[in-house]
Amino acid sequence: MLDLLSAIPQGVSLVAVAWEWDGLLWRPKAFRWVHPGSLVYRSEEDRFYLASQERPEGEALPYGGAIEHRYRARSGLPTRAGLMRSVAWLYLFKHYALKDWVVFAEVYGQPYRIGKYDPAAGEEERRRLEEAVRALGADAAGVISKDTEIEILEAAKGQGPDVYERLIRLCNREMAQAVLGQTLTSSEGDGGSYALAKVHERVRIDLLRADARALAKTLREGLLKPFVAFNFGPELLDLAPFVVPEVEEEKDLESRARVLQTLLGMGLSIPEAWLREEFGVPAPDSQGPVLTPLLAPQERKERGLVAGQAFVDGLGDRLLEKAPMPGLSALLQAIGEAEGYEDLRRRLLALFPGISFAELAQLLEAALTLSELAGRWAQRQDSGLDG
Repeated sequence: MLDLLSAIPQGVSLVAVAWEWDGLLWRPKAFRWVHPGSLVYRSEEDRFYLASQERPEGEALPYGGAIEHRYRARSGLPTRAGLMRSVAWLYLFKHYALKDWVVFAEVYGQPYRIGKYDPAAGEEERRRLEEAVRALGADAAGVISKDTEIEILEAAKGQGPDVYERLIRLCNREMAQAVLGQTLTSSEGDGGSYALAKVHERVRIDLLRADARALAKTLREGLLKPFVAFNFGPELLDLAPFVVPEVEEEKDLESRARVLQTLLGMGLSIPEAWLREEFGVPAPDSQGPVLTPLLAPQERKERGLVAGQAFVDGLGDRLLEKAPMPGLSALLQAIGEAEGYEDLRRRLLALFPGISFAELAQLLEAALTLSELAGRWAQRQDSGLDG
């Protein structure tokens, strides 16, 4: 598969397949990568032929004899569709800039040495002056005649180095964007927000998935279908198995843990086996040591409080049902027939002299007593005194 992936930079990659009979089935025995220089493309057939010394025009490969993987970074001929076509100029410019940068660094900061000679000086004298000027760079010494002169000029300290560095960085960014689709995962100097980094990572994963799907399709067409045809007949080619690639993404376990903690707090049941598989935590071994939390969380024990509050909430209704008051029905009737607050006020004032509150006082006393007892019972339950 690694040889087939060379189609990404080249545009096409061929891997020759040698088949052998094992007594039961035809199986692939060996795979050999074919150098692109040995391929001859015929555009009228949209097909590659294998060239050799005997047949330089190319020879057609038999069915199942090779796996051909193509990559289309752009439209046009497959021989020009590779990524290297898109980044060739950038690669060239980068290395030219790097070479010029090295030459520049060799003489950067050194003064210029200019030799001056008299117009009447002979060829031998000019040659010696040139040797003396060159010797000043390494030996800082030279021998010249009195009629010649050497002038030292201080080199200007400009922004020369930045030009080469900026050009190399630009070429690197453009090549990274052509290959990876983004730059944040390949350039240490580039900055950006966390959200932008996630977007760039998603672009890289999308390209990886696309390459994996294309390779899976090639393997089915060039390897699995010939295997089915050789062993079960060409009429069963549609039954050839599919290759399903799996591209694993880096999981944000911290975010997942927070989400799962929230779901558990909402009462959602989560299988422990799935949770261990999701986070890569093996089941504890009974023979080995097991890490436990330093302080286990304490379970909230408020069952008594809840039960006691529920008892008190329904206490009034139960007492009134068991001990009905003669005047209560009259009060409820007056409330139901009242047409407003003023009408209800007049009706209650009219009924008040004839109502006995002795029974109501007894009910209130019993209710307060039972409420006090319910509170004490709830407190003992929650504190664990009564188990």
